[in-house]
Amino acid sequence: MTLQDIGAIGEAIGGIAVIFTLLYLSMQIRQNTKAIRSNSFHGVTDSFNAINSLIAHDESLARIIRVGMKNLEDLNEDERVRFSFMFVAPFRIFETLYFQREAGTVDSRLWEAEKRSMGFLLSGPGSQEWWRSNPLSFTPEFRQFVDSEILGKAD
Repeated sequence: MTLQDIGAIGEAIGGIAVIFTLLYLSMQIRQNTKAIRSNSFHGVTDSFNAINSLIAHDESLARIIRVGMKNLEDLNEDERVRFSFMFVAPFRIFETLYFQREAGTVDSRLWEAEKRSMGFLLSGPGSQEWWRSNPLSFTPEFRQFVDSEILGKAD
């Protein structure tokens, strides 16, 4: 066996080692991606549960949301402020999910479920009025998405 033969065997072993290393790294990346998506799903769920719990445990806030979704004019000025802040909270989460979806980091099933939630929250005339007149702005891309895909309005 010559020195060249030994070198060729070493190169072949090195090539095989590189292939196994790449396979191992790809498996680790897949597992990491699953973990990130799982954490994201959990974080979204926790955020929405905190809002839901707040509303469920505060009878006056539940009434404000129920009445405000139908007609903001049926709320006094302080109630309209509470309604607005309670609606900003989930829509900030929706906006974050929108950009995560654009980046490809959110599970499509979660995104589809939350799109339906957006549709429900914006189903009433009062909540649609809030969306149109909301002084707390969202990004133009997210506003356009909600207007066209959720509310079905073309610009």
